Amino acid sequence: MRFANPGDEVIRSLLAEPRTFAVVGCSPDPGRDSHEIASLLLGRGNRVIPVRPGADEILGQRAFPDLRSVPDRKSTRLNSSHLVISY
Repeated sequence: MRFANPGDEVIRSLLAEPRTFAVVGCSPDPGRDSHEIASLLLGRGNRVIPVRPGADEILGQRAFPDLRSVPDRKSTRLNSSHLVISY
């Protein structure tokens, strides 16, 4: 199965209302795209869970070393449509 990015309408609908997003690979460096993406999501009223080994906090949000370490993933309703993976 080949991966394809979602269309513009799907992306717009995901960003239309506040949600929780895990930003995998979120960098503490403001010059990195992943940091900017997380910042933009926060600025739109979303909850952001930075996932970055070795980081304790990014953009004022508690960071986790991996997705398995995110507590209570089901109550935050975190699923694959709420993941942003950035390298």
